[in-house]
Amino acid sequence: MEDYLQAVEQMKQLKQQVKRFENLEHTLKQELFKERMAREELIRTNTRIQARMYENMHFLKISMDDRVEAVVDRTTELSDQVKAQGERLIMVDEFSMELENRLDLVEQREGISRDTTPIGSTPRARTSTPKTPPVPQPPLLMQSQQNTLGQLPIRTDKKYAMSWCVRVIFVPRKSLRLAYDPDSNAYKRCASRNLQQNLEFPSQDSSCFANRIETAFKGLLRGRPWMPMTGHRPADEPFGRMALTLLPPDLIHRNVWDYPFLEDHCIAHDKMQGDVLYITLQYEDVTWNEIRFLPAVNNIDESCWDHDEELDGTAKYKSLDSEIMYDFQDPPPTYSSRTHSMDDRAISKLDVLADSAAMLRPIERVPTQSSVTSARQSPMSSMRRTPTQSSSHSSQPRFPSERSSLRSFDTETTDDEHRDKKPKLRAKQSMPSVNGNGQTQQPMYVSGRSKRKMPVREKGPKEPLHFSVSNVAKWRPNLLHPHSSKGKEVAHDP
Repeated sequence: MEDYLQAVEQMKQLKQQVKRFENLEHTLKQELFKERMAREELIRTNTRIQARMYENMHFLKISMDDRVEAVVDRTTELSDQVKAQGERLIMVDEFSMELENRLDLVEQREGISRDTTPIGSTPRARTSTPKTPPVPQPPLLMQSQQNTLGQLPIRTDKKYAMSWCVRVIFVPRKSLRLAYDPDSNAYKRCASRNLQQNLEFPSQDSSCFANRIETAFKGLLRGRPWMPMTGHRPADEPFGRMALTLLPPDLIHRNVWDYPFLEDHCIAHDKMQGDVLYITLQYEDVTWNEIRFLPAVNNIDESCWDHDEELDGTAKYKSLDSEIMYDFQDPPPTYSSRTHSMDDRAISKLDVLADSAAMLRPIERVPTQSSVTSARQSPMSSMRRTPTQSSSHSSQPRFPSERSSLRSFDTETTDDEHRDKKPKLRAKQSMPSVNGNGQTQQPMYVSGRSKRKMPVREKGPKEPLHFSVSNVAKWRPNLLHPHSSKGKEVAHDP
């Protein structure tokens, strides 16, 4: 029974605790709901504030745009006023110049009339008041406007436009009498190197014209004197090419080449190209080779630069390393051991042996069949060219590109392998004779593309029958120096 009562008491306590926890849970839920409502209200308030700020920014942007437009309009208005003032000043200057010209004309007429009037025929002075010379009439605008300079009208139209355009074509030869046809190779060559340009000149004075031409064609002119040419349609060929003539010597001055002068004397009018002006050099002609090495225009057909006998003349034979390949260019690098001549390279032991063999008497040398045959086939090997002052001066190459081209012409080509590759121009100046008996030295040949100098080798025994080292010691004792090794060092004379 007591256990039952205790269990009932515990149940009552547990019910009270459950009820208390339920009340606490209800209170916490109410507080959480209040906090949630307050947070949502805060978010709505922030959203409204943000939207209001965006509206204010939009209104500020519109206001700033209006202010910027107002500033731009005011600036444009001020610029127009400045231009209007400039126009008024130009008009006033023209009026003043016209008045000065009229006054000068009146003064000149009065001076001429006083000089030409004879003394005896001068009439007597009358008692009446002498007539005053007529005052020159001012321009129409000055007559109609009797107001201050600030009220002068603005002139919107001019007699001539300040800027003008023309197609400038460079003529390589000043002796050319007819312009190149647009379908000709010469015209295409000039077009491929930008020698035909449409130029715009901001002013009509001569200095602007000359400076613009020299700037556009500076790569070709290079400070050389130039001049415009007179272009016109021939009377007998109204649809043919333009006829070109030179200006008179008294008009070849850049100070007179303004727009009115060029319009009257030089500019030709073509239906296809518009206004055309031809220019050329004054004292020299430009070769096609010089024009070819100018900067080319992009995406241009280079087939017009193929050999043309009418423009380039008959093609002359040139070797692979002549000016055809290396004009106005540096030659490719070469090996010094292959390009040095026999006179410049150091003398080795093999040279000593060869020279000593050449010193022997003709009886001691054993002629072979191949040597006799080569001696008969190469009569040019016995020729010697005596250099003079003029020839030695002219044989010196002036440019690096000529050094490689001259190198191929100083050789003798008598061997079978290179007989058809090199022209036989002249014999090469060989080393001076060693023994003074007039015996010729072994000829040298250039081998193909490598530019290697190769001596002609004879078949059969090369050494003389009676060879002695004493001959070497008698001839060049200093060359057999004990310090020279393997032919790489050259003994120096004491």
